[in-house]
Amino acid sequence: MFFEASKSYPEIYTWVPFGPFSTKDNFLQWVETRVRIDPAVTLFAVLDKTSPDGEEKIAGLIGLLNTSPENLSTEIGFVLTLPPFQRTHVTTHAVGILLFWCLDELGMRRVQWQANEDNEKSWMAAEKLGFTKEMVKSEK
Repeated sequence: MFFEASKSYPEIYTWVPFGPFSTKDNFLQWVETRVRIDPAVTLFAVLDKTSPDGEEKIAGLIGLLNTSPENLSTEIGFVLTLPPFQRTHVTTHAVGILLFWCLDELGMRRVQWQANEDNEKSWMAAEKLGFTKEMVKSEK
């Protein structure tokens, strides 16, 4: 579902250390070797349910990284919103739902947002939701 929707938008992979994927099998192999084998990583599909025809549409992916049940902490990362859904309610609502789940349902004490320091759109989205910059690691 996500692979098919994303293959026309290779630019969404600019700020992440994977992709774009040339085939569905390549994408599924990445999921198997990066997501499924790591208990500290969880990946969610983001669905937009606001279509007037009632049809759900894949809008992106969002993940939790470096999750530590012992420390009650996690990081939001792999925020990939497909271009037709960028600058809409989709990312804000997906992150908001994920924050609620992590903090209220799972009892996490700390939820961070992980983003590349040059990814201005991600920083702006995070700040819009109340995240603040704590550390910027520069390799320049």
